[in-house]
Amino acid sequence: MKFLLKWFAATVAKINCFVNGHGPFEVLHIYEAKAVARYFKGKRIEKLRADSPAELVYEHQKIRCAKCGRISLAWTLIGAMTHTNTEPDAWQ
Repeated sequence: MKFLLKWFAATVAKINCFVNGHGPFEVLHIYEAKAVARYFKGKRIEKLRADSPAELVYEHQKIRCAKCGRISLAWTLIGAMTHTNTEPDAWQ
């Protein structure tokens, strides 16, 4: 009976992630970090304007969804998630 309840809970979690989007995420591994210069300010296309260059730091991460367990690779903007370590792993 426990097996059926665990299976049902996992199935519901996967359907919920598919409908509402994945998250929260757990960072499993950080492959590399890179900095990108952005020369525009504003988030909407109608309100973009030129500005002094701002440096955005992205990390290539292996992440796992805490709800359904899906593992994926993504470039993540530092500051968008709670993880802020920009150093690559020691073995690289």
